Amino acid sequence: MKNQPHDAPAPAINPNTVLLITIIASFSTPFTLSSVNVALPAISRDLNLGALELGWVSLSFLLASSVLLAPLGRAADIYGRKKVFSAGFTIFTAASLLCGLAQSSWQLILSRVLQGFGASMIFGTGIAILTTVFPAEKRGRALGLSAGAVYLGLTLGP
Repeated sequence: MKNQPHDAPAPAINPNTVLLITIIASFSTPFTLSSVNVALPAISRDLNLGALELGWVSLSFLLASSVLLAPLGRAADIYGRKKVFSAGFTIFTAASLLCGLAQSSWQLILSRVLQGFGASMIFGTGIAILTTVFPAEKRGRALGLSAGAVYLGLTLGP
């Protein structure tokens, strides 16, 4: 088999960079989940939403991320964790912008579903990426920092 020019060796992965990126993602998704509850009264006033619609604003993210977590985790096993994680982070970020720009209840709810979709891609791959990148003797620290970021996001959201 001939070596082709695109068969260059992959660049070395810096585990600390991977850790930083997964910590940011691990913080952002639960922060977004928990912070919206505090903002519901302001959202209700700005978009003139009733109680039912406000419930969906809060629930849509959690529902989408819960339902899609296992299938998207499996997709990451098939297509690559890095690809799914990167796509999830991009989708989550774009959906967050769309939430901020929403002018109606349906735009906001659909944007929150999209956020949940991206979050499930992040949740389903972040820990797996860390366990792949870090050697066994450093893995506990990395996983602990990632878990700490999740709980920090949940705590600081409100």
